[in-house]
Amino acid sequence: MLVIREGKRSALDNEFKYYALGVGQIRNEPRGSSRHEDIERLINVTKLSPEGLAEVSKEALRIDQQAAKELPELYGSVKATQAP
Repeated sequence: MLVIREGKRSALDNEFKYYALGVGQIRNEPRGSSRHEDIERLINVTKLSPEGLAEVSKEALRIDQQAAKELPELYGSVKATQAP
């Protein structure tokens, strides 16, 4: 488990972020005096097969390419990566 205190040391609105090896961020919670109210907790993990991961990656790239076409002002000169 890795715990990161995010924000400036002097700030009242720091958050703690918790990461688990092989999973990533599993929890995000504001400190008691924080102005942030969002609490995030991982509730489920699904491990994809290599084929499933390839399918999801291809779909994510397709969505990204479509968004770049519809909102070029947001993407600027960045080109979306071609799906395999």
